[in-house]
Amino acid sequence: METQSAEVQMPKAGEMLSAEITKLGMSTAIEVFGKDAKNPNGQILVFFFENAQEGITGKTPVGFYKRPTVKSKLFKLVRKWGQPRVGMQVQIVRDENGYWGLDL
Repeated sequence: METQSAEVQMPKAGEMLSAEITKLGMSTAIEVFGKDAKNPNGQILVFFFENAQEGITGKTPVGFYKRPTVKSKLFKLVRKWGQPRVGMQVQIVRDENGYWGLDL
């Protein structure tokens, strides 16, 4: 099919949207990060998110601890949005590489 033009929206780092957590997964650091894992056996909680209106899906891995430190991503996430659960509403942000992740 031919077309005379196509509009492309250029991504901007720092752009934010709302999203919904569609799935949670538990894994190990070696499974998520491969050979770059700092703590290969460490537990990782993976947040899968979606913004259906924009057609955006993605995931953000976060180290999992029952009692996280106050500087950890998990602590910040729970403090901002509550206990991790499917269906929770979150904010996602586009990074400098154009990828979406949870706004922590």
